[in-house]
Amino acid sequence: MKHVILTLGIFSLGFLTSCDNTTETSEAEEVQTEQVEKTEGEEHPEAEDHAHSHDDGEAIALNNGEKWLVNEEMKPFVQEGETFVKAYVESGDEDYLSLAENVAEQNNQLISSCTMQGVSHDELHKWLHPHLELTNALSEAKNVEEANHIVEELEASYAMYHEYFQ
Repeated sequence: MKHVILTLGIFSLGFLTSCDNTTETSEAEEVQTEQVEKTEGEEHPEAEDHAHSHDDGEAIALNNGEKWLVNEEMKPFVQEGETFVKAYVESGDEDYLSLAENVAEQNNQLISSCTMQGVSHDELHKWLHPHLELTNALSEAKNVEEANHIVEELEASYAMYHEYFQ
């Protein structure tokens, strides 16, 4: 259990530093970024009517009615994490700590392979942050019943990924 928590802690630190996403930008940089993103065919999510809001207030929105593109090198890690969750559910397995470790490893690989930029990158982070919290919660679950509830939430998280990203 301590190994899982340590891994998730290191993972979270890597998550914060691995992506090309800075929080402090000048107004001129923001305007320039908006112009570049619009020329790439990406609209700002505020303009999109269909959005999903998380508990932290961050809303995932479609790209002008279309799914956001995710870099090909990142997709296998989402797919493999989802495969672990489906296998756990279908088998009736109760080793949720191993599941948490396997999904956390896929999340680590996903973050390590992150080369996305712009609005699509920001939208993916709106999905990923709560997903990482679920993975962490699974590693800290006190019993199988609690873990299985979190697994249901992970299934919903992967469904949301498929709703907004391709």
